[in-house]
Amino acid sequence: DLFREEDSKHHNDIDTLGVLLININPPYHESQASMMDLRIVVPFTNMKGFHYNKSVTELLAFYSGEKKIVIPDMVLPKLKKRLKDQEK
Repeated sequence: DLFREEDSKHHNDIDTLGVLLININPPYHESQASMMDLRIVVPFTNMKGFHYNKSVTELLAFYSGEKKIVIPDMVLPKLKKRLKDQEK
């Protein structure tokens, strides 16, 4: 818990992972009708860095588009090996 002070009597040894959703608003002189960015951040436990920091737009880009599955054609190498083995 980021907001609970450490107490030696009630010390909890369970490791947790915190996730922050950060809304980035435009500067005050620009229209506030929509946010500039929404970020997903997983900070270090000491809050001095982060494990993960990506825009939701970047994250969703991984799921868009056509996913091409490439299956390597191993027929010829296996067939050649089998033919050589048969000739022995």
